[in-house]
Amino acid sequence: MLNLNTAQTGKVVPVKITVGCSDNDYKGLKPAIQLLNGDKAPGTETGSDEVETYSSSSVDTAGVMREAEGGYVYNLEVPTKYKDGAQVKAGDLLTIRVRPFGEDKPEASMYVVFKVAK
Repeated sequence: MLNLNTAQTGKVVPVKITVGCSDNDYKGLKPAIQLLNGDKAPGTETGSDEVETYSSSSVDTAGVMREAEGGYVYNLEVPTKYKDGAQVKAGDLLTIRVRPFGEDKPEASMYVVFKVAK
């Protein structure tokens, strides 16, 4: 059985990444972040999988990670509803997709799946 990270609807998940390695970290990027419905991996997503990607922080720009803490961060709020108005329920799987180089290099996407807990 696969163990997944969990998060509650309405709560904040701080998403943090570093792009590069040690002294060669990339600076000045605008990584794109998107929440997707379901367990997604490279090549399995469609535009209809996208879920509203909200931040709980006024310093964040919608869907774009900001440079901070030696990398990039986004205060992702786990939604209570999907775009179509359906309720996000306990047990639903959501995927956080980060594109470190923005939409210019979608092949460099990273994915993290989590399970909604109540």
